[in-house]
Amino acid sequence: MESSPLPLQLADGLVDLQARELVRGDTRTKLTTREVEVLAFLARRAGEVVSQEELEREVWEYRPGVRSDAVRMSLSRLRQKIEVDPSNARNLHAVRGRGWCLELADPRRWVFGRDETLAHLLGRIEAGSRALCLVGPGGIGKTTLATELARKWSTRVGSPVTICDLSAATDADTALFVLALALGHPLRGDDFVAEVAELRAAIERRGDRLLVLDNLEQLPDVELERLRPLWDARPVTAVATCRRSLGWADEIRIEPMTVSAGAELFLARARQVDPRFRADEEELRALVEALGCVPLAIELAAARVSVLPIDELRRRLSQPLGLLRTEDSQRPERHRSMEAAIRWSWDLLTEQQQAVLRQCSVFRGGFLATDAEAVTDVPEADVLSILDQL
Repeated sequence: MESSPLPLQLADGLVDLQARELVRGDTRTKLTTREVEVLAFLARRAGEVVSQEELEREVWEYRPGVRSDAVRMSLSRLRQKIEVDPSNARNLHAVRGRGWCLELADPRRWVFGRDETLAHLLGRIEAGSRALCLVGPGGIGKTTLATELARKWSTRVGSPVTICDLSAATDADTALFVLALALGHPLRGDDFVAEVAELRAAIERRGDRLLVLDNLEQLPDVELERLRPLWDARPVTAVATCRRSLGWADEIRIEPMTVSAGAELFLARARQVDPRFRADEEELRALVEALGCVPLAIELAAARVSVLPIDELRRRLSQPLGLLRTEDSQRPERHRSMEAAIRWSWDLLTEQQQAVLRQCSVFRGGFLATDAEAVTDVPEADVLSILDQL
């Protein structure tokens, strides 16, 4: 049986090729058969410039040598239809003298409700901050923010940025190896100090203005200190993501999304699964609140909309760890379920930290340090320090 064509994700909407509709929020605009054929053809060459002659031949099926202004006029009308502001096209571009180019968005990279945070982070870098750390629990959106920050900064200053996933590194030697690969400068020596100096010089020669160090939580402080010369290199600014505080001067705690932004995220992910998905606004907001406005939890729940309606999703949150999971191999293992995200953080705790957290689990909601002192079996003087680490 022939599968249905996948929807096309635009910068500010979605094209359902099967239903021949442009979906933008609750608004649906009908597309003609020809417009769908053009979009499907350009989507197969997304990001490339396709000449008008090729479109005439492959889509309109004109004979060689036959020219018509109908193609240009059809594409101009299509752009009027799919662009919010045709004078500032974000999807279908006319490339003077060459043809047409369709840009499709990767919805996994969309950032919802974080404009103020991104503006603040960009402002800190422009003010001269050399080391920023985004701190927050697993699934809160630190990597997404750091990646979008890097994209915006690179666009603004026109210089290269490097993004390095260090989740597999548990010591400075491994981290150095991974960083060197990310920077395109593999190391072959066995003198750690000399290799750090070599890589620092490479960073300074490349002219990178931003170095994103993603997932530092599993690296002990003593190992991070061995790598510090790398992010002291000039003129680079280091942006780290971590589930724990690193004690950097500029640390920004990433909070859960607003309910409105969480609802936008849910709709975007749900429509990847089912382009026709609709939801009652109040029911959707209630579900997002029940998910704690945590981006990872929202995305995992949205992946279930093809088999569970909103009210049933919310009802089943009484057992969230079984519900909030996916087999998506493009996700890192620690982000394929809320259970995996929690386990990753739990395994990074010391035995004493685990004991305090386990004993404090008797509280529902918040609690005071004095409450924790009353239920834990560690010395009272240590409780406050351990809570700060958690």
